[in-house]
Amino acid sequence: MKEYKNIITTFIKKGKRYQKEIDVIISGNRAKDSITNSKERYAAIDGRIEDIKQDSFLYPLISDNWYKVLKHINAGEDKELRQNKLKALADEVHQENKKLRLWAVPDNAEHWGLLLNAGIDLIGTDQPAELKKYLLTLTEDIN
Repeated sequence: MKEYKNIITTFIKKGKRYQKEIDVIISGNRAKDSITNSKERYAAIDGRIEDIKQDSFLYPLISDNWYKVLKHINAGEDKELRQNKLKALADEVHQENKKLRLWAVPDNAEHWGLLLNAGIDLIGTDQPAELKKYLLTLTEDIN
């Protein structure tokens, strides 16, 4: 990525950040030690819930499994209880100036609505056309 450092945000170990047009965030099988120990790095790490209070430059995005977040709330339980749990998590993440994404979320309008109403920043989907239709209905309601 060093080849593209003129457009990629760069982080210096001493806590300095040089913002550019592109932020690279490593997700999935993250090489945390390699990234963390770099004196100059061109990527941040996709953190988990346990990383919320960690360095925002290292973990600007928190993403975790939907079922892990709501493990004590069954799908059949009160929708308001699930909404409150998600909202509290989003508020906590946003207090750290980070963004929030959940994965393994059931791919349907009901769950997309829960994410949006809770203030979740990013929605991942395997149904992009359906999500687009859903989001367009929301904008039609506003107009």
